[in-house]
Amino acid sequence: MPLILNVPYKEKDTAKTIGAKWNPELKKWIAPYKDSYPDFHEWILKKEWFDYIICDVLYIIEGHKQCFKCGKKTKVIGFGIENYYWLDFDEDEDNGEECAIYHYYTGEINVTSFVDPLPEKVLKYIQSKYNYKIRYSKTIKRSYLANCCDHCDTLQGDYFLFSEVDSPFCITDKETAEKLTLYRIKLSYDLPVKAQHSWGSGDHLIKEYGSVKELDFNL
Repeated sequence: MPLILNVPYKEKDTAKTIGAKWNPELKKWIAPYKDSYPDFHEWILKKEWFDYIICDVLYIIEGHKQCFKCGKKTKVIGFGIENYYWLDFDEDEDNGEECAIYHYYTGEINVTSFVDPLPEKVLKYIQSKYNYKIRYSKTIKRSYLANCCDHCDTLQGDYFLFSEVDSPFCITDKETAEKLTLYRIKLSYDLPVKAQHSWGSGDHLIKEYGSVKELDFNL
């Protein structure tokens, strides 16, 4: 899937020379090929705004957790990324300036606790199906889009969902992976976002044993 660029008019000839293509429907310049994305770094977004580019597909991953407050089982979600760039930044030895380093990953589905910005269509779908909303966490002292209990509305903190060994999104064996349902969303354009994911030793089990379903809308 192509990547939409933010090319100022005065820089269009430079972007075109590198390989950017004009999309008359969107009235935007695009980078048509994944392997060319690093060439267009300055025109993707301001570099502090994103550290991942999600390519081709995005997954909503549904699991279940026992609420620590009411003790009832509640639905919780995370997100899955399968093909993506992860950005790192290092100092250029020649001029001492910070430069972006793009690492491309594909194959396994990795779980991330959030995607920001989350496409509006995805957010509306999620909030129609799950108790997922902005809540304030006393633990981290800020508000964020969070899973809340279906029964008592208590916030289910990201740390306990994604980092604890027995959490629904910490995949260690076949049995844990089998409890997940993955809703696959095909992307019309690749997404530059902020995200936070980890590589787990059991990530390869997600695609093999999780239940994958297609959502009937494209982004």
